[in-house]
This record gives sequence, C-alpha cells and structure tokens, in this order.
Amino acid sequence: MIMFWFCLLGFFGIVIVGIVGHFVYNALCRNKWVAWGVPVNESTWEHLKLAVMPMMVWYLIGLLSVNAKNYSFGVFVAIVLACILITVIFYTYTGYTKRPILAVDICAYIVAVALSCHTAYNIFQAEPLPPIFNLMGVFGIVIIFICFVTFTYFTPKYFLFKDPITQKYGLDANQKILKYCNEK
Repeated sequence: MIMFWFCLLGFFGIVIVGIVGHFVYNALCRNKWVAWGVPVNESTWEHLKLAVMPMMVWYLIGLLSVNAKNYSFGVFVAIVLACILITVIFYTYTGYTKRPILAVDICAYIVAVALSCHTAYNIFQAEPLPPIFNLMGVFGIVIIFICFVTFTYFTPKYFLFKDPITQKYGLDANQKILKYCNEK
C-alpha cells in the first residue's frame, strides 16, 4: 500500500513540478545555472525535461524513503516510457494537425506521466528481478541524466533539439527575455 501512495503522490508531484518547471528558466532571467534541469527553449528534447527531471527527484526521494523490489529498474523504465510516449504522441498528432496544440501537449504530458508511474508501480510490485536489472536501472538513469545536462549546453544539431519557433538549438534558441530581466 505504501508503494501505491508513493506512486500516486509521485504522479501529482511530477506533473506539478513539470508544469511549474516550464516557466523557471525565463522567470530566472535565463540563468544558465538552472538550465540543466528545466527547459531552455521550445524543442521536444527540452520539453522532455518536464517529465525526466522531476522523475529523477522522485527516484532520489524513493531511494531514501521506500524499500521496493526492482526500484531502480522500475524508475528507469518509467523515465524511458515517459520520453517515448511524449515524443510519439507529439509527432503523431502534429503530423496531422501541422501545428502543436497546447491542450493536447499538456494532456499528452499528464497521460505519459500517469502511464509511467503506473508502469513503475507494477514493476515495483512484481516478483524480484535478478539484481542486474536494478544495476541496469541505476546505470540507465545516470546516463539519461548526463545526456539531459550535457545536451543542454552542448546541443546536437538534430530535429529533436531544434526550437520550432527560433529554428535554433540549445541555450541560443530562447528569445524570450522578460522586461524585468532587462531592467536589472
């Protein structure tokens, strides 16, 4: 029962932190010290941070507070699943509509996080897997974290990383400078 509540509260926490996280970079006047953990532009890759980074925090909280079978592997699968679902839903519907729709994007994010948390819960409740699975989970989570941080500052020139508004990549793609930032 504890894992159920951990996953349910995790879902709400991830969704709320992700939604708030969307605005942090610009609210902090494009501070490069926070860029590693929040979206810095409107690219698909940067928007995956809305799910990935709060899930990383969820993972760390769980490491310190719960004793679940298959924990690291379950969180790793949840992170990968969220990334796949968000990306597939986005490119599938925009392939038809030819433009993004904010309400659909938000719903896709919430559905992806919900399905990911549910999947993690099922993995936590499954019979214990061989220890190599949790080791692979830890390794996978670390690699994902390193990729998200690295690609923020050293962005590949690939369509997932391209801001559809500015047609630029990484930190250079963000053109939103708030008036109060210029006044400082």
